Amino acid sequence: IISKNDKMDEVEEKRLEYFKAGVQVAWYIFPKIRLVRVFTSAKQSVDCMTSDICSANPAIPDLALSVDEIFAID
Repeated sequence: IISKNDKMDEVEEKRLEYFKAGVQVAWYIFPKIRLVRVFTSAKQSVDCMTSDICSANPAIPDLALSVDEIFAID
């Protein structure tokens, strides 16, 4: 979850480290603007909003939630 206190250069550095270590999927969740950015590699991402489906495939094949569902959990 990305907060207003996070320093984006540090967040990006950590994301690159994760993918270098073998992570398959990473989600950035921006609560204030209700956006989920799904990274499937260090260079590729998709922005999801409202009814868009965020998938954790291939890391967790059965995990897929709409952005509305993610923010309804709070």
